[in-house]
Amino acid sequence: QHLKVEVPAGLPAMQADRDRFEQVLVNLLSNANKFSPGGSIITVRAKHDRKRIVIEVEDNATQLSDVEKIRLFEPYYRGEDADKRQRLPGLGLGLAISKKLVQMQNGEMWIDTREGKGNTFCFSVPASQTEKAEGLAKVI
Repeated sequence: QHLKVEVPAGLPAMQADRDRFEQVLVNLLSNANKFSPGGSIITVRAKHDRKRIVIEVEDNATQLSDVEKIRLFEPYYRGEDADKRQRLPGLGLGLAISKKLVQMQNGEMWIDTREGKGNTFCFSVPASQTEKAEGLAKVI
């Protein structure tokens, strides 16, 4: 697999706990790695959207259904193909914990899908009104 990172210059800093931010990002990247086929591209994007910084992790996994997009944030839920996924490590807690960590920082977490494009796991946190992001590219 290949990792593509898209972080624009001049991105404001985030108002977020760096350790919790890393925990969420690592979980999303781990899931993207686990569920995307070999040789595919996983893309991480950061962008400024009004008063928020939005982080996106785009995978090449099987596209999620609308029901799964909601249920994946439930503790212990492992997806509609849970029988097939039993061979993969994990308890189904990562996304539930990640969403809670983002919410604790006044952020939101959601999943976007585009036909034939896999899934994009997104989260937002408040942007700093005074600082520029110097270390964000290092974290990603």
